Amino acid sequence: MYRESDAAKRGYAPIIDSDGRIILRKRACLGLLILFAVSCQTKSVGPKPWIPDQQVGVLTAKTGNICIQLQNSSAPPNIPIRIVNLTPPQTALPAHLGGRQDSCAAANDPSSGYAVLGADSASVQIPAIGILNYPGDLREDGDGLSADLDGDGQPEYFRACASSEGIHFTIWTGKPLTGKLRWHKYQYLGYDMSANCTAEEIEPAK
Repeated sequence: MYRESDAAKRGYAPIIDSDGRIILRKRACLGLLILFAVSCQTKSVGPKPWIPDQQVGVLTAKTGNICIQLQNSSAPPNIPIRIVNLTPPQTALPAHLGGRQDSCAAANDPSSGYAVLGADSASVQIPAIGILNYPGDLREDGDGLSADLDGDGQPEYFRACASSEGIHFTIWTGKPLTGKLRWHKYQYLGYDMSANCTAEEIEPAK
């Protein structure tokens, strides 16, 4: 005869089937099933890392089109772009990424050029910085803008300076020149300019 106290001592749990019969199952099996179910749950996926060279580019005008050059040959069309005009006071404009376009590509990297669509061309101050797929805010900070591009709670700032024949574009975590240089791109213009870059602005980003 089944006695609950005896079965419980041996680690069994009673289960009554459809015919009223008592079936004993080891409690340990139930624990293993729970453990297995918990271990099979889908792990939460955190935000994707910020990769500046793939998500930031310089906007230029070529053959009547606004273009952006990225070190990203697989960026899909229609990604939102935030355009940052760098002439103080800095301003931001919305746009979206078009497809790869030969006329937009750099001579040494045919896969780098994309069209920029949906921007008010009269308001874009070429050359400018374009940021892909950034959903956060761009905040006014004096004559500049800041944005937490990598989601670490520290603001990034945008800057441009002139060398003798081109422009150096930079993004900094913390204030420009005193913060950490995160992204640097040089745009050759091919004519003489009055240079005003500091040594910090022409160094590669680390």
